Amino acid sequence: MQDNPLIVALDVDDEVQAIDIIEELAGLVKLYKVGLNLYLSEGDQILNIIKSLDKEIFLDLKLFDIPNTVKDACCQLAKKEVSMITLHTLGGKEMLKAAVDGVRHAETDKPPLLLGVTVLTSFDESFINEQLSSNKSLEEIAVELAILSKKCSLDGIVCSAKEVKAIRKAIGDDLLIITPGIRPKGEDVFDQQRIATPKQALDAGANYIVIGRPIIKAKDKRQATEAIYQEIG
Repeated sequence: MQDNPLIVALDVDDEVQAIDIIEELAGLVKLYKVGLNLYLSEGDQILNIIKSLDKEIFLDLKLFDIPNTVKDACCQLAKKEVSMITLHTLGGKEMLKAAVDGVRHAETDKPPLLLGVTVLTSFDESFINEQLSSNKSLEEIAVELAILSKKCSLDGIVCSAKEVKAIRKAIGDDLLIITPGIRPKGEDVFDQQRIATPKQALDAGANYIVIGRPIIKAKDKRQATEAIYQEIG
């Protein structure tokens, strides 16, 4: 992987928009997130195009199924030579171990990093308390899922910046931490609940920050990206 902590989320509908963003950010960004919408729209073609532009891919499909299905899916995704793939830690111990096994059995010289998604950044405490009927806090749940990810030999976790400090304290420096829900100063929150600025997330102990709309919706995407780099020093 690379030292640049910024992952730009290609939350667009088609390859034309995605390529335009990558080309506009040439020389500034190395790692791009491909989510469910873009992958379903363009399939492996978008992965091949991004790789042909000498960029790395964070494939964010958040796999969640029975262990054997996830194992087979991870094996297939590993062959696509992406840098990172995600799965839901709520799938449990057997599913997470099966995912690791699937990547290990894939015939590839460049196995991807497996990242466990803890609690989505669109969730807040009321969702946990009212809809899941849990008395635990979001932080407690996120920490427990991060510990589970470590026990199951995942390479990293995805969590809100709000939980990074507690998770780092619980798991140490063994796993990567990727934080979505990042909003530079003065930006709209949109549908996110637990947000932080880029600097706040990195200072708390995150390795990577995922930023989408504040960059891809900006009139001047290069300027918006350079402003983020300036903010994080």
